[in-house]
Amino acid sequence: MLGPKGSNKCLVNGGNMLNITKDGVTVCKEVPFSQPTASVITNAGKNIYEQLGDGVTSFVIQTTDVFMESFKMYQDGAPIIKIVEGLQLAIRDVIQYIKDLTVPLDDILLRNIALSILKSKIKEPDHLLNIIMSSIKAVEIDKKMVEIVKMDGGDLNESKFIDGLVLDHSGRHLDMPKSLENVCILTTNISMEYEQPEISSAFTFSSIKERIEMAITENDYIAKRANKIAEIAKELKEEGKSLLVVSERGIDMNSLSILADAGVLALRRAKRSNMDRITKMCGGSIVTTYEGINREMLGYCNKVSVIEMDEEKCTFIEGVPFKTSCTILIRGSIDFKRIQVLMKGIITSLRQVIKDKICIRGGKTLYLNLITKLQSKLETIEDPSKILGYKILISVYENFIKTFLRNEGAVIYKEMAKLKVNGEDERIFENVRVVENVLSNSVYNAISLLMCDEMVVTGKQLKID
Repeated sequence: MLGPKGSNKCLVNGGNMLNITKDGVTVCKEVPFSQPTASVITNAGKNIYEQLGDGVTSFVIQTTDVFMESFKMYQDGAPIIKIVEGLQLAIRDVIQYIKDLTVPLDDILLRNIALSILKSKIKEPDHLLNIIMSSIKAVEIDKKMVEIVKMDGGDLNESKFIDGLVLDHSGRHLDMPKSLENVCILTTNISMEYEQPEISSAFTFSSIKERIEMAITENDYIAKRANKIAEIAKELKEEGKSLLVVSERGIDMNSLSILADAGVLALRRAKRSNMDRITKMCGGSIVTTYEGINREMLGYCNKVSVIEMDEEKCTFIEGVPFKTSCTILIRGSIDFKRIQVLMKGIITSLRQVIKDKICIRGGKTLYLNLITKLQSKLETIEDPSKILGYKILISVYENFIKTFLRNEGAVIYKEMAKLKVNGEDERIFENVRVVENVLSNSVYNAISLLMCDEMVVTGKQLKID
């Protein structure tokens, strides 16, 4: 799974559904690890993904390797406390050296970082790379404001970036317009349909006439809301503007007809997250009461269009005044969840890189430099008990490079010799924060496991063969 040429894993769940992936966080989330040590490591890996969006596979491999190398030294007679002290000294030097290797960030390096992450997950990353770079430049640094929407049909290469918002539904009335320009937007959570009360109740009628009168009153009450919106739409139409209504609640057919007659495009049962995105990028506020329906609550955009693709209809909101949100539209018959996890992870990682404004030369070159630094430091240490941690990390980083080479199908001993003499040809740059967290957390998680003298589950000793 490690690197661009790492293998895929085929996960089979309880319903015999297949999930083919090479994403470390997907394996950590979907495989139910019952072994306590494995559970600790995978939980830490998931936390790294949530915070940084990348580095899960590297973290799991290095944590396991640090633990195994330390345990070998323990079996050879080294005290655990001396191993831990050595690891703490060594990782302190590693993190300090990482800071010395950082370089200022520019657009080319930012693109290189995104490409290196994509290449480790999919075979043809160029098209998605352009989409990700557009989304990063289009909005403020907030991953929650990037909506990822799937539309069936087509090919992954037909996926595109939308500088606005795409809603995965459209108007529910045939007479509603399919395209609007110079658009005012009303976002509301007012219901325009009859709803069952939340408490248990019942109406008792003494005659059919009373029942009919009750129904008429209910319909008039609901239609009153739609009529007020229709009046605003007619006023806007006289000014050369049109109206889009986005409701979090339902809209009945009578209300839809009233709105359609006024030339309003109305969308019902929108997600709350999309409602928030609309208000942030178009302005306006969410209307929560009938009295609050007025023009001061409206947002604005240049264009709204309903587009049908392979029997699916989506509403595109474009030309927004505030660049606070955007949409990535994914096409093709693919595992959307896998692509969604990938895109969110990359956006999270790039968001951190932009915030830090620095990056680091990564790949095999980074670990070769770390090995060289640790070896030179090792020669200056006189206390034999302090060299244990340095030896462990040197071995771990050498094994990590060998894992890269093994996945590439290279002859390991030949390539290791070439790397030590000539270095790595490909220039790969990575997120400094991800590198620091992977290196340090792998050591400290291994230390936590080493310091356990025994594992106890619900009061019973865990028997390990």
